[in-house]
Amino acid sequence: MAKAARSNRTFSAGEVFEIPVKSHGFVAMIVVRPPDAADPMQACVCYCTLRPQADAVRADSIQSPATWGNGWVGLVECKALRSGFWRRAGSIASFDPQQWPVPPLCSADEPPFALEYHNPTRCMQVLACESCEPDVGNRFPKYDVVSAVRKFERGIKDCIENEPPGFFGHRVAAVAMNSKAIALWVRARPRQNPAGRAGLPHTPERPKSSPNVLPGDVVAIPLPTGGFGVLVVARREPKHPRNGWAIWFGLDCRFTRPPSMDEIDKISVTRAVSVHRSVDHVVGGSRWQRIGAVSDFSFDSWPVIPHARRNGPRSAARREICIDCFETWKDLTLAGRSRRFDDLAREGNLLGTLSSPRAVEWHLDRLLGGKLPYADDDDSKWRMTSERAQLWRKLQAEWRTWK
Repeated sequence: MAKAARSNRTFSAGEVFEIPVKSHGFVAMIVVRPPDAADPMQACVCYCTLRPQADAVRADSIQSPATWGNGWVGLVECKALRSGFWRRAGSIASFDPQQWPVPPLCSADEPPFALEYHNPTRCMQVLACESCEPDVGNRFPKYDVVSAVRKFERGIKDCIENEPPGFFGHRVAAVAMNSKAIALWVRARPRQNPAGRAGLPHTPERPKSSPNVLPGDVVAIPLPTGGFGVLVVARREPKHPRNGWAIWFGLDCRFTRPPSMDEIDKISVTRAVSVHRSVDHVVGGSRWQRIGAVSDFSFDSWPVIPHARRNGPRSAARREICIDCFETWKDLTLAGRSRRFDDLAREGNLLGTLSSPRAVEWHLDRLLGGKLPYADDDDSKWRMTSERAQLWRKLQAEWRTWK
């Protein structure tokens, strides 16, 4: 069977989709704010009922969310709505945005909490991130992004049955929805950036054919306990033009709003408190904001420990080694130097990989002094120190001599 062509259809406020829930029937999902046509991440703000019905969903039967009692609010990637798994059930007549406000989203399931204020037209973009008390945070929806259709359906089933999600499941958190809650969401405004997007530093977006980030780029990221941290891109894999791996350094500063380059003092590796390898797909009109670039950036001034990927079984001595940057993966037969490679890599504490952007925000926040749960976790793999930087320079020089 030929693969169906991907739909590029757009969405409008008030559109209703029917979500099947195994053993319970159907729930309704309502698109509250569709994305801007130029939004590269293409996500909608949606409401979802958590009271299943046996009959098919009809748009004319959807009542105001103030009468629901509880429900789910979050971000849904447009690819999930375009997948064809959820039936379009029409549109709400005379849709009133005031009755369906875009609330700030609570950053975590456990305190300390922060409220994230998102751009209504570029829903993944965080305009402000401010700490709040637990009793306030619990009155707002939890931050949630839906990309996997079936996982979300199972998450709704678990939420309805009051069961915890599986290890790889999607946690769907219900929030109280009544007239008082809706009125609170309408009034909610950030203290530091009440003007919204006008307070963001403007950085021209790159064309789709170019990478999301390049070595030397500076990126602002929201932190779970409030405020924004700063990352510097030290290396970037060139294989994938848009969504690739990069090596990031986190700086020792926290801002109440996304900073401009003028607000950041001298940017150098001596100010780095964290280092990790992660993906870059969250940059560019998305959750992480590119705010500029380091003018005097060089690979030598931002040393990175070379790391290897094995070709074949674990005992094989033949590996590809990344030296200095992602521009060249050198395929080397290490022979007797295999043990030397492992010893030096362990001496340099290796290079930690964080596949989730939220994990990056979590670890940087803790290294900046954020009082987050699970404080007994070991952050040494992500921590950057002056001693580690000097060691990496030494290892980098040695690897350059390998043929």
